[in-house]
Amino acid sequence: MNKYLSQQEVENYWDILIKKDIDLFVYSLSTNDLSSNWAFIFRHKIVKLLMPEEVKIGTLEFNKKYCELDSSRSKSESKSDYLSIHSVMIRDLIRNLNSNSFCLILDLDAFPLSKYAIKLTFVLAMLKDINGNIQRTNCIDNGKHLFIGPSYICFNTDVMQNLNESAWIANERSDVSEEITWVKPDLIDQNLFRPIKTLSKPIWALEGKKKVYGLGTTFGYNNLPVNYHHFYSRNFIARLHFFSISFIKYIKIKLAINKNKKINLKNKIKSLISETKFSIKYILGKVSQ
Repeated sequence: MNKYLSQQEVENYWDILIKKDIDLFVYSLSTNDLSSNWAFIFRHKIVKLLMPEEVKIGTLEFNKKYCELDSSRSKSESKSDYLSIHSVMIRDLIRNLNSNSFCLILDLDAFPLSKYAIKLTFVLAMLKDINGNIQRTNCIDNGKHLFIGPSYICFNTDVMQNLNESAWIANERSDVSEEITWVKPDLIDQNLFRPIKTLSKPIWALEGKKKVYGLGTTFGYNNLPVNYHHFYSRNFIARLHFFSISFIKYIKIKLAINKNKKINLKNKIKSLISETKFSIKYILGKVSQ
């Protein structure tokens, strides 16, 4: 594809897609030590709030020990190729998906920014087979190779299943999911989602030496915001930061939706107060069943 799609084209393709006898999935994957962590509660709310009714939302919780053992096994069986914990989770998900489907994989610290962005994501996957956020592995010397990051990747399941677990191996030239664009270099085009802004000073370069993405990156399509990826959620401070960002974004999205529905100011304030109270109770572990 050598041109951007217009909004009307996206809506037209979306109508075609949802009329097909095909499943549409969004999956988030996590190990059991993170699956119910408080930091991701408003991220989950955003996903549910924005999801088109035709798309099924799924979450998979993996036993961390199982993932670690499978990752260690892969390292012992190969001198170069191996599966990370993330790779193991993605591989197992894809093995169990209906082949007649499209699936968007979302990291726990990533979320879409509008319902239209989700439609756009699936439409581009329908047209290209695989699409998502463009990245570069700056920690590997591989000729500045570009790839579609596993934090936000949407694909034709049948195509991905044919690539097998080799799509998710890491090695001297590839991070997780980077092997896909070594096999299919034509996937790298202008229709991938590119960094358009970051919360702080950019850390990593994409093309050339200019640093353009890092902590708290918004990826977009023709400068339209599509999704947010925090990149770090490994410790308490990072998770608290993500919790704050996702809470604020959730309130903004909900208020915007309510505005479109002509909800009055009084109800907006009530909604804000209600969500604030809930967040405090959640952190304190006082949410009632």
